[in-house]
Amino acid sequence: MRDAPTEDTTTVSYQAQRSAREGCFLALEGVGGSGKSTLAKLLAARLDCPRFHTAPDPLSSLQSFINQQAAALTHLAFYLSGALHVSDLARAALTRGPVIVDRYISSVIANHSATHRISNQDARQMIEPFLDYLARPDLTVYLHTDTAELMRRSRTRTERQGSGRPEMSLDRLRRLQAHFDEVAASDPTAGHVHTDARSPEQIAANVIALLPAHSPQAPHAQPATSHEYQTPSPADSNEAR
Repeated sequence: MRDAPTEDTTTVSYQAQRSAREGCFLALEGVGGSGKSTLAKLLAARLDCPRFHTAPDPLSSLQSFINQQAAALTHLAFYLSGALHVSDLARAALTRGPVIVDRYISSVIANHSATHRISNQDARQMIEPFLDYLARPDLTVYLHTDTAELMRRSRTRTERQGSGRPEMSLDRLRRLQAHFDEVAASDPTAGHVHTDARSPEQIAANVIALLPAHSPQAPHAQPATSHEYQTPSPADSNEAR
């Protein structure tokens, strides 16, 4: 007769390895074309820190296929896996200093919900069991860009990349903005930056000014006591229109 196991090794295997942070965890969010990637590069250079993207390589090579072919649950699971992996990468890097992520769990929820025309609440409920695993950002910056400018940038990307990246419709853009606004409205880590008529360097300076007190810019301040991720609670209404 076999002895009973002394501990639940399966449960331990699925728990995040939490360590003390030596820098700020900054997430950049917003509709495609709002300048997240450009800003992430600038901030990483200024703060001398790594930057990651959800979904990171090599998952990013599958994004086009997933976006065009995957059913709703597969689509959600793919991007959730990207966020979980980025969380692992960020958690390890945070033991050495600050970290920047270009998109995080807010993008997973907002983009998926807008794409499949469901409520943010429905998407959040599907991924609820995994949310405690995610490292919580110290600051999540939501970028806001004029609709006409976003449409112009979408056309430019389409012309540059050809049929591999279809131009965003105005209806989809407005739907995405509504879903991001709903997520941001109840995000306790949210900060907001408007990008219109500002250079990337000016936007980067605005973001750095929002960094919390325990960032590298204020090394003598005390860090926050908890870094577990608590996703924004859904609004009482269903899908934002």
